[in-house]
Amino acid sequence: GLDLTQLYCGSEGTLGLVVECCFKVYPLNHHRCGGLVTFASSADAVSAVVAVKQLPPLRTLVRLELLNTGGIIATNKEYQLTLEATPTLLIEMQDIYDHTVYMGQEFENILRPIFEAYHCKKCDFIVDGKSFDDAWEARRGCLMAAAAYRGKKKTEKVLITDVCVPLSSLAKVITETEADFTVKNVLCIICAHIADGNFHCMVPFSNEEEKKVVLELEHNLVRRAIAYGGSASGEHGVGIGKVRHLVAEHGAAHVCVQECIKAALDPKNLFNPGVFYPSQLARYGTAHL
Repeated sequence: GLDLTQLYCGSEGTLGLVVECCFKVYPLNHHRCGGLVTFASSADAVSAVVAVKQLPPLRTLVRLELLNTGGIIATNKEYQLTLEATPTLLIEMQDIYDHTVYMGQEFENILRPIFEAYHCKKCDFIVDGKSFDDAWEARRGCLMAAAAYRGKKKTEKVLITDVCVPLSSLAKVITETEADFTVKNVLCIICAHIADGNFHCMVPFSNEEEKKVVLELEHNLVRRAIAYGGSASGEHGVGIGKVRHLVAEHGAAHVCVQECIKAALDPKNLFNPGVFYPSQLARYGTAHL
């Protein structure tokens, strides 16, 4: 039969309420190491990640993230860090056993040759310590860094974009996005779950004029992602702001099926009205945002 669990999980609360769920528990990996790898361009960094993803899965590699130059600049300023202002991959490796040597071997023998093949500037293996934590503080604090970067704390807001594209197109999409921001004279702050093809631009604005520019950049980004075979949303959902892109991404027939499911399971439109479906555009004024 139909996988109703996935149907409900992907519906952003528009089909019903989740009243019970089950979790699968995994043991904590107490031992961790990592890496900090810098590149001259985002395209080189992304291409290296694509090469890593083509390998059989590494047992100890758990996270592979990207901050572009703008992301490093913003986080350095906010957290008084001294990371080089250049596209940077952040790598975390974990093991339930204290096999620091094994993790180091995977890094040195498998990952380093790939990064060097894509012209990395620096490739450091970091055993747990201040350098490792500083690097991940930069990644975790990307949103707050974007909000504080221009020094307009009282008026500043941040639009968080979210798209996902096939790995084969990821370098092109990020390069074109950075160029788009440069044309608009807006700092492009990207933090990315890069190994999943998912990335976010954190775009600060503080007035209506800037908001128009920011929304234009976001719509260009979403259209670009869809054109390259990607998705309007990687993990944050469709919500209100991306409803307009659904037909372009999925096609009218696909969206029609979703509309019919919504009408069948929620005929009174009680669950999270105004979001997710194009038909909600005509029913709720907020859905045009």
